[in-house]
Amino acid sequence: MLPSIGAAFAVFAVFIAAVVCGRLPLLSNPGPEAGLVLAVVGGIAISLAGAVLGSKRGKGGFVADWRSGVVVGVIAVVVFLISTTIGLAVSPSCSPNAGRWPMLIVAVPVLLVHAALGPLVGRAVGRRGWAVVATVFVLVGIAAVMAMQLLDEPGFRAASHFFVVISGDLLRGASLSTSAIAFRAVTLVLAAVLALVGTALWPAQKTRGLVSGAAGDSAGVW
Repeated sequence: MLPSIGAAFAVFAVFIAAVVCGRLPLLSNPGPEAGLVLAVVGGIAISLAGAVLGSKRGKGGFVADWRSGVVVGVIAVVVFLISTTIGLAVSPSCSPNAGRWPMLIVAVPVLLVHAALGPLVGRAVGRRGWAVVATVFVLVGIAAVMAMQLLDEPGFRAASHFFVVISGDLLRGASLSTSAIAFRAVTLVLAAVLALVGTALWPAQKTRGLVSGAAGDSAGVW
């Protein structure tokens, strides 16, 4: 499982984001807008917590680290589902794109990418402090590249497998176009690739001492 501090940090960050979203009409309902917040806040929190865990290079291998990140991601999704359900009951949205499925389509693939990214960086670096720094550096670098692309071609369109996918003016409500859904499908593929790479590089360590000992004892008896 994730270290208590890392897990607490990730869940607390998502909880605060959900509370803030609940106070804003555009973000209090389930939809792509809330999904963008969940993807960014939850994704970054999961990456950092996963980097801390991965830096320990536990015997469970990369899969154990990844699985812990997925658990935190599930908790983050549940928190936002509860928050936006309350917001929907208090102040229903009139957005045509509102709904739980659009929110999940926007956010879940990103959370899965970060569930793999954090442990990858953490295990590659091997030291907790440097692993966190390296993860922050990677995320800031990705955000910087995205910002430069927006400056080169100003507009209301932006797409990142690690952060957001925007295809319209957010002040008028985010839209979930067919191209955005296809982009998030590719994000899922990227998450799977990262998970497979991590599993291949850091498989679980099997303890063979007890098995060998048991085999030796059996041979002596017979």
